[in-house]
Amino acid sequence: MQPLHFVIAVLFALGAGCGRSSVETPDVAKFRDLTAELNATAVSHRAEATAMAASPACETQRDSYAATMQPKLDELCAMSGPMDQCMDAMGHTGMADMDATCMQMCAELAKHLRDACAPADPALRQTETERHGDAMLALAGRENERASSMQGMQGMMGSGGMMGGGTCQR
Repeated sequence: MQPLHFVIAVLFALGAGCGRSSVETPDVAKFRDLTAELNATAVSHRAEATAMAASPACETQRDSYAATMQPKLDELCAMSGPMDQCMDAMGHTGMADMDATCMQMCAELAKHLRDACAPADPALRQTETERHGDAMLALAGRENERASSMQGMQGMMGSGGMMGGGTCQR
């Protein structure tokens, strides 16, 4: 390699990352799959609202729901920070709210697990389960919208895309 070509190659290599932010690309498809699973779990739980109104069944159904929902929510929350970092790296800071939304989902689940079977009135237990279902569906929907937006940006990121373990770059 001639000296001038070598200098140009070194300068190009050094400058390639200048002004760019780069983070590893999260698995957006898996994130979307998890939001769909959370959605289905919330829909199923909401459908059980009438049955949960009965006191003996309430604790059993609540605990079963928690055992299904919590691991999925934990996994989603573990992925949401990297999703936000990717949005930031792509210059979409205003859309980097997936971790905050996941934390809202955790708080909502904790509130529901505390309140679902607390009222003596069956109608209040049913209302709480329906309210919780609606809240979780809205929050999971927001997470899914953000992940869909990221997938939509896939084509703008080159061949690695959002799915291929590449990097998120502005």
